[in-house]
Formats: sequence, structure tokens, C-alpha cells
Amino acid sequence: MDTIFSALDAGPHLRALVARWKRTNDRFNASYGDRTARETVEQLVDDPELNQHLPTLGYYEYVAERSYGLGSAVIPARRRWLPDHGANHAFRELAEQLGAQIVHTAQPDGTVAQTLSATTAAQIWSTFAASQPRRHGTLTKPRARLPREDEAPQLIAYALTELPGDGWAVTPAGDLRRVLPAYPLRYAPPHGTYPPSVELKNGLLAPCVGWAVLPAGTELDGEPLAMPELVYLSMVGNQKKLKAVWAALMDNKRENIKLPTFAGHTHQLETVTCRRLAGKRVYATYWNDSPLAASGMAHVAIQHASTFAPKANRPFLHLVGADGTPNAALFWAQMDYASVYPIAPAWTEQLWRLGREAGLITDLPSYGCMAYWVNPDETAWATIVARCAGATRATVESFGVERANPETAVAHVVSEEDTDEAA
Repeated sequence: MDTIFSALDAGPHLRALVARWKRTNDRFNASYGDRTARETVEQLVDDPELNQHLPTLGYYEYVAERSYGLGSAVIPARRRWLPDHGANHAFRELAEQLGAQIVHTAQPDGTVAQTLSATTAAQIWSTFAASQPRRHGTLTKPRARLPREDEAPQLIAYALTELPGDGWAVTPAGDLRRVLPAYPLRYAPPHGTYPPSVELKNGLLAPCVGWAVLPAGTELDGEPLAMPELVYLSMVGNQKKLKAVWAALMDNKRENIKLPTFAGHTHQLETVTCRRLAGKRVYATYWNDSPLAASGMAHVAIQHASTFAPKANRPFLHLVGADGTPNAALFWAQMDYASVYPIAPAWTEQLWRLGREAGLITDLPSYGCMAYWVNPDETAWATIVARCAGATRATVESFGVERANPETAVAHVVSEEDTDEAA
């Protein structure tokens, strides 16, 4: 058998063939009695390329089991391609299993390298192939044929197209690797799906590619939030429309905003209701300098100002791609500003891990990205910083204390000037 990733280029082509079948089949289902639509869907059965590849992907040729006379109001297609739903579900599971085994490695420049081992992929394929007879045996009418061993490379390639993003390349060792950009919008939605829309109370809509909110109950400035509040919104579309949405968001009315999300195994489109944060200068807005290369559209990102300008001893937003891999350089810079303690760059990985374990770095509800809310509370971080510095425990000594503890592992003097600045 060829190597498991030897047919990588076949994946997008197979996906395009399935999309072609789906467009034709959807037109037929939408106008069941239309003669042209019926003839078009019947012609696909004789297409040599579809004949070669669709059976590999769990499709079978359906032949009408009864005849309809000329007097019938509706004449269904005599022959057509139909999906074996058990096989289709199995391919989605195969993609999920492959995606779960992708290893994410943060790079010094904030990008993320993703790798998928050929050995791991081969093991997943073996389990997948062994499960197919059982799957087909449970179907009422198992008509799709079982995948063959020699079809593994192209079926793996097809399953990979179910995952978002592209740009995979085979390494000399035979594994898969790609590098994702440093910003949160790391890749486009899968299969060319048009982004869902964010909706404002005044009816304005805009295509949304990412958002994050602070959940209700989060303490901000000593008060729990009554409802989710927006800390990040990324939109792509017509520049005038985006500017209208941006202007409406930046006013002080704090009206409800409906954010799109997909829920459940069926990826049903749902909405999350939130509002903007109170106050002025709590957001920073970033526009693209020139139209996007492929679409000519504008892109705007509205995010909590603490992402790039955190304040001393105040919570801040750490925003990354949907894979969730932290940006080490950005996190260190944020902690260097927000923490009252001196932070060494070499401690970054340990600070992140211990902060997560202590519940000081929490996940936020998000879509199209991964957002973390970091609490730089000086008392909670004292022990963590001490551990990073090699000490076993820590106490905090502040300005005005008459007698310092000689066993203190981490001592930090806060001057009156620093206190005013933090406020």
C-alpha cells in the first residue's frame, strides 16, 4: 500500500465532486416534479468520474423500485446517486479522530505549527476500516460498498478536507505539517461556508468570523456582570456596512447584540445574546490596510484594549486561534505589564501552565477563535512566581510595612506612584 498521505492532493478534488453532486441533488429535491432537474440528476449516474469516486466515498446507485405511469403527477428519478448515511457519518468521525491527534506547537513568532503523524493516521485508518462491516451490518439497506485497503490514502485525504483550513504538506519523514498564522483568524470556514451574521438590535447584519464574551457572573471592577459582555468581534464584508456596525457598537446605548454560533453534532446555527462593555476606550479597533486579496472585502477586529495594552494588576484578554495554542511572546508581554512582579521570559511556559492549574487563566465563550481571561491578582500569583524563581513559598511585602519577613521568597515594594498608575 502507498504511504497513508500519498494522495493528499486528491482530497480537494473528491470534495469538489461531492459538492457537484450535492448541488444537483439539492436542485432536484427543491423541484421534485421538474423534468430538467430530474434528467440532470439521472445523468450523474453515467458520469465516468463520479462512477469512479462516489462509491469509494459511501455513495450508491439508487434505482426506483416501482414504475410510474404517464398519468402520475410526479415522476421521480429512475436512477440517482444517494449517500449511505452510515458511511457518511463514519467519514465525519474519521475526520474528528484525525483532528484530535493533531499536535500544536507554538513558534517564537506567534505562529503555530501543526503536525499529524503518519503512524497515528495509519492506526486510525485500521480502526476505521475494521469498524465498517459492523456499521454496514446495522443499516436497513446497506448498499454502499466497503472501502478497500488500497483506497486508504485518498479517503484519508478526503477526511482531512472536513477539517478547517488547508496548506498541509508531507514532510521528508512522511508526516503532515502546516504552519498557521499568529492572529486569531487562522483559517477560513470549511468548504467555503459563508460566515454567519452578527445582528444588532437596530437590524444591522454583518458576516462574523469570530467573537468572544465575558460570561454573566464574571466580576469586573468588583461587580458581577448581569449578562454576557463582548470582548472581541471580528467581521469581514462590505466596508460601509462594517463601518455602520462598528459605529452602532461604539455608542453608549449598550443594546443587545446577537452573536452566531454552531451547536451540537448537527452544527445547528444558534445565537448568543450579549452587549458591549460599559465605559469609554475599553475597545481597540483594527482595520485592514487594503482590501483582502481574494474577496476584496474589508476586515475589522474590535477587541478589549487589554489585549495589547494591559494595566497593572487588572485582568486582560489573551486571544489566539481556535486551536487554543497560547502565544508565548504575547502572554509574557501582557504579564510583564499586568503583574506587579518581575517576570522572566524563560518562565513563560511554566507561568501559563501553573496559571491554568490555579484557575487564574480561564476559557471564555467564543466562536472562530479561543479567548482566555487572565486574572493577575498579586496574592494568587505570588506563589507561582516564587515557584518559577525556584523558591518554595512566597509572601508579599508592600510599601509602608515596618518589618519585612526575612524568609520572604518574593518581595515587591509598591510605591505610591505605582499605586496611582494602577488605579
